[in-house]
Amino acid sequence: GGGALLMILLWIRWNLSVQASLSAALWVAFQPLLLLNVVRVANDALAYLLGTAVVVVCMSFGNRRIWLQTFLLALLLPLAVLTKLNNLALVPWVIVVLILQGDRFPVVCARILLILITFAFATWHYFAFNLTHFGILAPVQEAVINHQAARGLLDIVRAPPLMLWLRWTRGWWIANAMWVGGWSFLRLPGFFDAAYEILLEIAGIVFIISLSRRWKFAVQSTRLLGIVCLLACVEAAMLYHGVQSYSAFHGRMTTNPWYTAVAAPWWMILLAGGAMAIPVRRWKIALLLCFPMLCLLGETYGLIFIMIPFYSAAPSYPMALGRLADLHPSILGTPTLLFVAPLSISFLLAILRIYKTSVARG
Repeated sequence: GGGALLMILLWIRWNLSVQASLSAALWVAFQPLLLLNVVRVANDALAYLLGTAVVVVCMSFGNRRIWLQTFLLALLLPLAVLTKLNNLALVPWVIVVLILQGDRFPVVCARILLILITFAFATWHYFAFNLTHFGILAPVQEAVINHQAARGLLDIVRAPPLMLWLRWTRGWWIANAMWVGGWSFLRLPGFFDAAYEILLEIAGIVFIISLSRRWKFAVQSTRLLGIVCLLACVEAAMLYHGVQSYSAFHGRMTTNPWYTAVAAPWWMILLAGGAMAIPVRRWKIALLLCFPMLCLLGETYGLIFIMIPFYSAAPSYPMALGRLADLHPSILGTPTLLFVAPLSISFLLAILRIYKTSVARG
């Protein structure tokens, strides 16, 4: 998870201006859903790392060193998909981005063919096994249940009403991403959730306005289109999983927001870029500052006042701290927690200081 974040931050620094890269990096690094994704267990973190590597490589080279880019994609793409099927949405996206890079048609065809042949060679046994044993290529639990029940794709797609699709999409990208610390299903007080949603919705509206009014955007147009296509491919995969689960479990959708893991940081880059396009400096700085500050405050509050009391199941807070201390070496006893609040305050002051000397000049 840390490696994936490092690759994204390096891409931001190399491809955006100093002011834009600072804002985008803060929005990516402080998003609570990122904390959830980087501490996942089993194969999740590795799949997130490999998927992120595919995205970064595909968005980095442009017309330079195209064959190095092609060979890296041919290596990373099948590894990412075999690690976790969530990354299957990257296959059509890679093809679209290679076309958007504007090489000569024979070169584009050769690159895509090389990647697809390598992908087929590396994954054919996996998909053949799935077809033999489950009757489908992608044996997610929901799809297997629907296949065994002889439900066709058209029946599955028609099951949920359109408004439900829109509600799911809002939940995946906006409404359900303010998690409390790491892999946790606890929720913050309503104020944090409401403020988080409002800030993202404002940033999304500003992004649309910035395109319609041709404001100066922080991300170069080809890469911007690549990010939009990435979000579209992941959204299509999410909707596919959503309707499969809705049909399999009789009206209960089980597609979680963290399935957007590989695209979520780029969603933040898109919104931060839109906020950077605001022509009024004070409004721009206010929006760019509020989001990372809200996330940091929310995570700090959740860690101290929600997670510790809940997971310790202690009748009082001092006893909760004692139980927490028992889980760690004696050198990391209860007083260690006292550093959390000052550390968060230091982060907030650092954010303000950086903006005062950098973004505020832009």
